[in-house]
Amino acid sequence: MTHRWPQAWAAGCTVVGRRPTEPELVPYLDWPESTLEIPDDGAEWIPYLESVLDDEEGLRRRRRRNTLEVLRRHDDRLRLRKLLDNLGLEPPERLRAELQRLEATIVEFEQAQGLTPLTTDWEEPASLVHPSTANG
Repeated sequence: MTHRWPQAWAAGCTVVGRRPTEPELVPYLDWPESTLEIPDDGAEWIPYLESVLDDEEGLRRRRRRNTLEVLRRHDDRLRLRKLLDNLGLEPPERLRAELQRLEATIVEFEQAQGLTPLTTDWEEPASLVHPSTANG
């Protein structure tokens, strides 16, 4: 996964395209609507994109969720902690403090945006499931 994915999410963008399916990448982009699958038929792209852009509530919902998930999953401080954990090293005090600050930011953002932890029973809104991509 290239940096363009988390950069787009952090900027609050709705990402439309083809979600990477490699098993090792799934945990990094498995939240609802992280990527809207574009129709298989290129002739349907413009109407589909127009419908996505016309859905102001959907754009707002994805902006909030994508920003939050980048904080939860893609912050470099998290990567550094994982690297240190894998090496069996304790994180330095400054990193521990930064991670606490990150957690506080996440909680504050969740509360301000009215977001809750994801559940496994979430279903993609039918308006965003294009018939040509609904089964796969």
